[in-house]
Formats: sequence, structure tokens, C-alpha cells
Amino acid sequence: MEIKDTVEYESLPYQDGTAAVGPTVDKERNLWIALGIAAGVLAIVLVASLLVGAASALSGDDQADKIATEETATVETESTSSDSDSGVIVYNEGSKNVVAISNKSVEAYGLSEQEVYEALSAYYQQAASFDRQVASCASNFNDNYAVSCWNVRNGKAQVAYALRNTIASADSSLEGLSIDFWSSNYEAWQQLCEAYDCLYMRINVICKAWDISLSYSEPGNHVDEIIAPIVAQRGANGNDQYYTRFKQLFPTIKIVEP
Repeated sequence: MEIKDTVEYESLPYQDGTAAVGPTVDKERNLWIALGIAAGVLAIVLVASLLVGAASALSGDDQADKIATEETATVETESTSSDSDSGVIVYNEGSKNVVAISNKSVEAYGLSEQEVYEALSAYYQQAASFDRQVASCASNFNDNYAVSCWNVRNGKAQVAYALRNTIASADSSLEGLSIDFWSSNYEAWQQLCEAYDCLYMRINVICKAWDISLSYSEPGNHVDEIIAPIVAQRGANGNDQYYTRFKQLFPTIKIVEP
């Protein structure tokens, strides 16, 4: 029998029992496998590119929406703050909003002209009363600051202290009124505020002098020290400078009825 030195791969079994594949078939199969792998990698790359592009597009849309929203908000804010074409201007004055329309004012918050008139009239009358009470306290001081009886001095001083607190409270309330600059009584309000400041300064210096007087059992021995605050507040004419200013200003205040 002739002995062949070649191997017939097709007829030899693998150890696992499967048929062997010859060299030609194996090459072809490897080629197809390589092509399949390449196609798979290409497909994965294409899918990944598509996903990245979609994500970028969504991010761009979100950013565009955000910018558009911010721009819209800015436009809305600006249109609320100013619209010169329509003649409407909205602005803040203190703690309230004011709307001016074609040079004609409308109050969004604050007092009406009638309320301003009534309030200032009441404060004006009260200022006249305070003026008389301060003058009374000045007379009480002149008559009693040097007496030996501490109880007498203290009784007169307490009246002055109470009046100072009352004037300070009224002054604060007056200055807190919501009166707009276009009001026909805006100037009267400013003048009245100054008048109340004068009233407070007049009674305050008397209280300071009482403080010194009450610190001594024999105030007659300390007259210059006691009246020193009063002397320091005198004007060139020898009178209290705030008394002089009040008497000049108060008669000129004109409150206009709407």
C-alpha cells in the first residue's frame, strides 16, 4: 500500500469531535469574520457619533431657551421701568412706587391730596400748641432751676422731659408721612418738618440744663454750669437760635386746600 505524506484535513476529527476545516476554508472564514468585526466597529462609531450630536443639539437648545428667557425677562423689566414712547414712567421714591403719565401724576401708594391737607393742618395746629408748651417749660426752668428743693425742680423737669418725648414722637410721625414731591403741599410739609425740629431743639436744651441742675443739692452754687447748654445755643441776638428760626418760619407755612 502506498503511504501518503500529505494530510487530508477534511477527514481528520478534532478532539472535540467536530470536523476540521481545511486551510482554504479557514482563510475565507477568517476574512468574513474580519469584515464582520470591521462593520460592527463602524456601526458602533456611527451610532456613538449620532448620540453625541443629538446630545449637543439638546444642550444647545436648552442654552438657547435659557438665553431667550433671560432676554425676555430683561425686556419685560425694562418695559416696566420705562416706556418713554407711551409717556409712562414707573420709578421708586423711598418705599413706594410712583407712576407719572404724560406729566400728570397718579399715586400708586401714599396719601391723597385731601389726606395730605388734613394731616398737615393737624400737625400745624399741634405745632402751635407745642410752641406755647415749650415757652411754659422755659419759664418754669428760669423760675426753679436754682431752688434748693430737689423735689420742686424734679417736678418741673419731668414736665419738660415728657414734652420732649411727645414732640420727638410727633416729629418722627410727621417726617414719615408719604407725601410726593409734586404735591401742592410738599413745600409746606418740608417747612413744617423744620419747625418741629426747632421745637425739639428748644425743649431738648432745657432738658439738658435740668439734668445738670438735678445733679446738685445746691444748684445755686452752679448757675454757670447749669445754664451752659442754653448759652451755647443762643444766636447773635441773644435768643435761642431755634426759637428765632421757629418764629421766622412758622408764620410763612401755607397749607393749600385741594
